[in-house]
Amino acid sequence: MMKKCKILGTAAAMMLVLALAGCENNTDDVDALKKRVDQMEQELADMEINNNLAESSQDKAAIHEVSASDDSIASLTQAVDDMVSKANEAKPDGTEEEKMEQFFTLKKEMKSIDSRLDAYEDYLEYQYRQEKLSREEYQSQDQALEELEDKLDAAEDQLEWTFGIDD
Repeated sequence: MMKKCKILGTAAAMMLVLALAGCENNTDDVDALKKRVDQMEQELADMEINNNLAESSQDKAAIHEVSASDDSIASLTQAVDDMVSKANEAKPDGTEEEKMEQFFTLKKEMKSIDSRLDAYEDYLEYQYRQEKLSREEYQSQDQALEELEDKLDAAEDQLEWTFGIDD
């Protein structure tokens, strides 16, 4: 739809430029019209970009709703607590290469949990905007997520200290 509008707008503007150019040999008017056509094309392009971004964010929200709805504060709390225990119990072992592999394996697990926390946060915001959560419910669960993110960050710091890596 936006593409049709862009094409029609451009075509109409060009016809206007040609019609006026045929009536008069005033190059100032033609230049002004060409600038206006360029402006209109840019405005149409911006509108199309904004439309695509809006559709994209709606799609992302729907995706988050499906994927994050599989999680809950309880399941995320369990995942974070398990990861904190794993990080606290981690002991570098083997060659330097093996130690690095241990570190990056644990770090990858942390990133996965962090992604789940982010997705659930997006899901909560979407639920709130859809008026499926009250303000108090949203704030309470969002605060719980913030605390889980802080615990995960602290575990990551501990892991980096244990392995002597500042990532």
